[in-house]
Amino acid sequence: MSKVYHYTSTAGFLGIVNDSSIWATNIFFLNDYQEMKKGIDYVRKNLKDEKLFESMSQDYQKIIERLQEISTDHYSLEADAELSLTNYLLEMLVGLSQQFYITSFTHNKDYLRQWTSYCEHNDGICIEFDEHVLSDGFKYNKFNRHSQAHHRFDSIIYSYSNSIKRYFDKHKIREVFLNRKQALVNNVRSIREHSALRKTGTEYRYNATADLLFSSILEALTEFALIRNPQFSDEKEKRLILTVINQHDKSIKFRSKSGVIIPYIPVHIDLKSITKVIISPTDDATLRRKGIELLRGRYNLDFEICESECQLRKI
Repeated sequence: MSKVYHYTSTAGFLGIVNDSSIWATNIFFLNDYQEMKKGIDYVRKNLKDEKLFESMSQDYQKIIERLQEISTDHYSLEADAELSLTNYLLEMLVGLSQQFYITSFTHNKDYLRQWTSYCEHNDGICIEFDEHVLSDGFKYNKFNRHSQAHHRFDSIIYSYSNSIKRYFDKHKIREVFLNRKQALVNNVRSIREHSALRKTGTEYRYNATADLLFSSILEALTEFALIRNPQFSDEKEKRLILTVINQHDKSIKFRSKSGVIIPYIPVHIDLKSITKVIISPTDDATLRRKGIELLRGRYNLDFEICESECQLRKI
């Protein structure tokens, strides 16, 4: 039975149990300020090929119009009449990246550095989850039932130098953004050839081309959300990634920390997925354990309670 762990404060643990939910934070408010940046820069470098969409600008403008319709709920982007398809895709890339929300877990059980990084002294909890039960519960969240967001639950890859390039090669993203140029050109040529005879076919091809470009960007961004700086590799992170469909979704909440307002989304979890609660290194765990025992009984849960084996003293 595979396990994953989540380190939080005592108040955070209490909120998880009281609300049967865990928070997914906007990716730009995490502790690694390079999140997404390397991947976006790589796409920017590849898309900034002046020959990418060099002709048929009138047809590309119609594709931009379709892209605007698709992305209206995601973010607001007014396309300038002179804006090229390449530049529009780059702006869309940055805009969509702001609609990703993350909940972090780890494979590290009772790990000293994560106690010191994510918990205050005498105020930390490491929650052990049954990974299968936890993951299965994500399928029945509100964001899935009402198509408000897509989700992915996967392990982090800790490599900036090669991972992004490998991802591009493995998934042929260069074809998505570059070599598919020919498919795009063929679509537009077909539109021209049939526009006088089949207007519905013309509209379909414009829409299909826009859908292809839009889904390609989302696909790439989701992969980039799984690539982190190798300096964090000892965290052995596995994360839930939410891609929010509507930027005005009422499920998006706000909290404050250190003077910063942070957007987040409560994600429902099955409390039965909690198999163990580990109390952080402390001078006296007796009272802390008693409170957790009473909470466990109140919600009729069946998890083990134990104390950290790490040796840590704050002076």
